[in-house]
Amino acid sequence: VAEAEALKLDTLASFREEYERDRKLMAENYLVDTCFINDEAYRIYAKDSATIGKDGFIEVAHIVFLAKQTAPLADIQLAKARIDSAYAMLNGGQTFEDVAKYFNIPAQAIRSFEIVRGQVYPEFEQAAFALADGNYSQPFESPAGYHIVKRISSRPFGSFEEYKPAIVNML
Repeated sequence: VAEAEALKLDTLASFREEYERDRKLMAENYLVDTCFINDEAYRIYAKDSATIGKDGFIEVAHIVFLAKQTAPLADIQLAKARIDSAYAMLNGGQTFEDVAKYFNIPAQAIRSFEIVRGQVYPEFEQAAFALADGNYSQPFESPAGYHIVKRISSRPFGSFEEYKPAIVNML
């Protein structure tokens, strides 16, 4: 070792790369407690599974006319009238996209997104989870305003084996 250091072999790029690779491999074996990681991964999965529940994930889109509860009565009435008109248009065969264009709602505002229980207003959650895939709700009010929700699809919360790699990677 002394002779190699004297010849400055420890400063060669190839030596330093090999040294770092070996150090990382050994550190993993000594510093990473795989039992702890597995236990923690399962704890996170169990918590998420309990939170998300049997309903899993649902993909929804919605039309909303914002009207804060503290807004002037005229603004609230306008939002209510607009959502009722949008609902009538949907019942008349118009698509979400057509209704959005009619009311000048940007396309990104009606883009679908995924939700789980406990993530949105209770009124929104109740309407969305009560629907079958492909159906839309009647107009309803939340603290944000008036909505119509379209349930696009659903998928269950997967098994521990499916989620374990992502959880371990996060840890």
